[in-house]
Amino acid sequence: MKIFKQLKKCPLFSDFDNEQINKLFDIVDARIVKYSRGQLVAKEDTKINELCILLRGNLLEFKVKPNGEKEVLRSIVDGDILGLEKGYHEPYELGHCAVSALDCTILYITLQSIFEQQNPLIQKLIYNMVKEMSAKINSLQENNKYITIKSMRLKIALLLYDNYQKHNSLEFHLGMNRNETAKYLSVSRPSMSREMAKMSEEGMFEYKKDWFKLTDLAAIEKIIKTGR
Repeated sequence: MKIFKQLKKCPLFSDFDNEQINKLFDIVDARIVKYSRGQLVAKEDTKINELCILLRGNLLEFKVKPNGEKEVLRSIVDGDILGLEKGYHEPYELGHCAVSALDCTILYITLQSIFEQQNPLIQKLIYNMVKEMSAKINSLQENNKYITIKSMRLKIALLLYDNYQKHNSLEFHLGMNRNETAKYLSVSRPSMSREMAKMSEEGMFEYKKDWFKLTDLAAIEKIIKTGR
């Protein structure tokens, strides 16, 4: 595995060059752990005292409901961070479980070894950490506007229009899989998928996985304007 290439998929290291990464790991306490498919990586009460960066593989975050049923919260892919925001406030616990959906390689960096250092590279890393948490907060704030909307069609239209404006292009990637998109919109995946398929059949857009191409922007704008 080319660790530099994999590490740069993480937003905390995207603007680091190879030399900077080498120097950084000379001064922080880090370790790499491999997990087999199906292995439990973290439990709800796991203490978050390390940065946990997925270098390769796929993790599923999930909660166990009182009836024993597992609810998938998020799928984590290469470069994603597990529990970033949980290491900075009590009780410093993950709050849900994580399991390896595929064979995984995870990089752990002890948080204390970051904050006890006075080094320009450490400051750069901390800046990127704050920037990433700010992006998560902003994403949650944006998500709130979808929660109050009842119309499935309007939710989908608004999501696609927001991404059209964000990317300044009729063609873009959402950056979320179907489960994540449904959770983001606070809807069930089957209902969302049915409405997406219907809107696509009506010629509003083409899509495959998280890729979308808007083919009738006027129709989408009409839904947003009329609310239906």
